[in-house]
Amino acid sequence: DFDAALNEFIDAAHSFHQYIVELNEDDPLEVRKINDKLMYLERAFIDPLGLPGRPFHRHLVFAPSSKNSYFGDAFPGLLDALFNIENLPEEEAHQQWKVVDKHLSVLTAFMHGAAITLKEAN
Repeated sequence: DFDAALNEFIDAAHSFHQYIVELNEDDPLEVRKINDKLMYLERAFIDPLGLPGRPFHRHLVFAPSSKNSYFGDAFPGLLDALFNIENLPEEEAHQQWKVVDKHLSVLTAFMHGAAITLKEAN
């Protein structure tokens, strides 16, 4: 579930942070290894299918707000799916909760993948 994937990611991030703290900055290969891992981490949150209803926005954690063009959103797919859901007619709200559930499953899988990316070869 999402909580487990999130906790796995948090644990991996703490371990990765400790690895960076202890890094020999004079070793260019070690610095390169960190940079590569950060690049792969960013890619781990890119969904080629895009966000629900916004296929051209593919980053699952950060995207421009669909409600205010001056802002960005964290977890934009969830925010979009949950936006104003309580004011929808019952059938539309039921369908929207299915979108929320599906996107949460996608986020869970990508969060797990990001944790694995951080864990690999520390």
